[in-house]
Amino acid sequence: MISALSINAQIKLNKEQLKNYKKSIRKGNIYFQKFNYNQAINEYCKASAIIDTSFQLNYNIGVSWFYKNNPDKAISYFNKALAISKKDSLGIMFHLATAYQNAYLFDSAAIYYDSCLLSGNYSVKEIINKRIQECKSGVEIMKDTLDLVVKRVSDSINSPYVDYGLYILNGDSLAVFSSKRPENIGGYKSPDDGDYYEDIFFSKIDKNSFYKAYNPERPINSEDPDACVGVSPDGKRIFIYSDVNGGDIFYSYFNGIKWVKPIYYKPVNSPYLETCLSFTKNEEYIYFVSNRKKTFGGLDIFYVKKISDSTYSAPVHLDHNINSPYDENWVYINPSNDTLYFSSKGHNSMGGYDIFISVKNTHGQWQKAKNIGHPINTPFDDMNFFPYKGRFYFSSIRGNTNSKNDIFYAYKPIYFAHLNIKVQHEDTLRAFKPDILVYNNEQNVIKAKKNTASERSYYLKLNKKYKITISTENYLPISDHILLKKDTLLNYTLSLDPALFINALKIYYYTNRYKIDPKYHQGLDSLISILKKYPNYKLEIAGHTDNVGNVKYNNKLAQKRALEVFNYLTKNGISAERFKYTSYGSKKPVVANDTEEHRFLNRRVEFYIISK
Repeated sequence: MISALSINAQIKLNKEQLKNYKKSIRKGNIYFQKFNYNQAINEYCKASAIIDTSFQLNYNIGVSWFYKNNPDKAISYFNKALAISKKDSLGIMFHLATAYQNAYLFDSAAIYYDSCLLSGNYSVKEIINKRIQECKSGVEIMKDTLDLVVKRVSDSINSPYVDYGLYILNGDSLAVFSSKRPENIGGYKSPDDGDYYEDIFFSKIDKNSFYKAYNPERPINSEDPDACVGVSPDGKRIFIYSDVNGGDIFYSYFNGIKWVKPIYYKPVNSPYLETCLSFTKNEEYIYFVSNRKKTFGGLDIFYVKKISDSTYSAPVHLDHNINSPYDENWVYINPSNDTLYFSSKGHNSMGGYDIFISVKNTHGQWQKAKNIGHPINTPFDDMNFFPYKGRFYFSSIRGNTNSKNDIFYAYKPIYFAHLNIKVQHEDTLRAFKPDILVYNNEQNVIKAKKNTASERSYYLKLNKKYKITISTENYLPISDHILLKKDTLLNYTLSLDPALFINALKIYYYTNRYKIDPKYHQGLDSLISILKKYPNYKLEIAGHTDNVGNVKYNNKLAQKRALEVFNYLTKNGISAERFKYTSYGSKKPVVANDTEEHRFLNRRVEFYIISK
């Protein structure tokens, strides 16, 4: 590697500089070969500070940043290396194209992938064409980004190492996931990528918060890689992947004292690889992933159907709407067996594994899988979809994972807006204090402001329906329904309750008189205005007398009084159909007829509301 990172002969260095340069290159190479890219970058950058005209040095720094999931810095160093030399053109073009793809610069990535095809290396042609198709898919997917918020689960779960596959069980009290961290049993590392073997980890949950994860150790975990790959519908059993027999699935449960030794799960295992599984309600169907014979390519999705408590049908291989010529993995089926989520490198993935969804049609057939979209899916691996109480947990490599898988969750954001309500009096702007109630769509009061100011502001969820009621003494109540789509100002005007005026209006008479005294015209004119404003009101005009005189005479006099009022109202534009006039004579005194003042109060016409 030192010769590969040779110094341009025209650059003159003193002995100390040359010594430091070679030392940093040597140490950087060791870290690089052990996949310790952080330390490799530190050492390489020390060398680059002395001289930065080496193709291989810039290439190695670019590769280190690439595997640290920083495509922007990787692109910078790859371009720098390419400007120095065109050697290893296929390797650097491929790395550069992939870095552009990871940075969502799909058009630029496609250009460099096309350059790779010109190399004439047909062994990589299929891979390159697949990447070009991913870039095309990426362009289309990014045109319609989902309205979702994606957040990284806290460091009580995630670590600087690989973390993936979170499930929740035991009635919301326990999270289980897999992680490649030093606390694994045996402390072994994979020779392929330098990561620790994975173990299963637990985290207790309290009020939607995760406590610090811990290794439950044996018998859940062993010295070999162990991963949680599913949970039972009742949340009481965990299913464990083990490398034995080419890759099989076992299960364990807590017996009240301890977790039992993992038990071989016969319904899905075979001499081939099985990686994960998911159940419908009552375990009637089990969907699982395997590479057994007659797959379309690599890992595919199968299911078995329960026949009895101890037997299942032969495995059924899902068709091309679900399985592709590339790997499918990490399946999740909903309890009602009509919505399937899974990860796939095929279909229209924008890079690596993407998460897909398929829904059954009315004939029970699975429809063509659809990419679930960005921001859940990225050009990196996105896997382990697990929906739970309005959240979608999944695993991914993205900008803030420091090159290792982390566990994330997505949810639909709830947006809010201000609803401002202003209430005023019908005739004046004077201040008063109405009762304002806001109800949600389930008719529950969510914002009660009683005896409050005439202007109020509320902070409510967007795109929701609300009912508003406003009331105060002696005024007609207001009821309104709105769909809140943005900040909104509502102005309401309270009107005096016409029933109060109608019930209070009286016309009084001197003895034996039935003509209307002109002083009552103003009150009747106000009544006419009210009746025009409220056309549904119908009234009874009731004539009364005192008890002086005989009954027949009083009845006739009361009738004349009511008729005179009736004529006044109808001549001023109110339909006769809205009235009936009645004589009560002296039958309904309001006070005893024992004084002239009391008899005056009984000689009257008043109004009763028939309907409104």
